[in-house]
Amino acid sequence: IMDWTDVVALLISIAVPLLAGVVGAATTSSQITTWYAKLKKPSWTPPNWLFGPAWTTLYILMGTASWVVWRQGGFEAQAQPLSIYIASLVLNFLWTPLFFGMHLMKVALADMLALLGLEVACVLTFSPVIGAPTTLICLGPLIAWTSYATALTVAIIGLNPDKAAGGSGAEREKLLPPQGAAAN
Repeated sequence: IMDWTDVVALLISIAVPLLAGVVGAATTSSQITTWYAKLKKPSWTPPNWLFGPAWTTLYILMGTASWVVWRQGGFEAQAQPLSIYIASLVLNFLWTPLFFGMHLMKVALADMLALLGLEVACVLTFSPVIGAPTTLICLGPLIAWTSYATALTVAIIGLNPDKAAGGSGAEREKLLPPQGAAAN
C-alpha cells in the first residue's frame, strides 16, 4: 500500500525527466522547422510529431522504474543503480542541445552511444532490485528507441557530412577562405 510520501516520490520521479524533456524541447523547438528540416534524412525517419509522445511515454516509464528501485531502501541502499540512472538522465538531456541547439551531431552521437551504455547498465543494475520483467517493461522500450535514434543520428551524419561539424553554415563560412582565393 502506498502512502502519500510514496505518491509524492512517484510524481517527482516522473516529473523530473518530463520537465527536463519539456525544457529541452522548448529551447530547441525552433530548430525543428529550420535547421533540422533542411537536413537530408533517411526514408525511415519518423514524423516530427512522433517524438513528443514517444519521449513522454519513455520519461514516464523511466521515472516509474527509478521510483520502484528507490522504494527498495532509498538512495542509501540503491546508490549504484540510481547513480547510473542519474548519469543516464544527464546524457539524455544533453543530447537535445548538442544536436539541435549547437548542431554538434558527432558530439551528440558520442553522447548517445554513452547513453546507450548507461541504459544497458540501468537494466543490469535495476533487474536484481525490481526483477527483470518490471525492468524490461520500463526500460526495454527506452533502449529500443535509443538504439533507433542512434542509427538515425548515424544516418543523418552520413547524409550531411558538411553539416556534421556543428555550428551554423554562416559561422563555418567565416572560417573558410572565399572560393577562388589562393591557399597560403
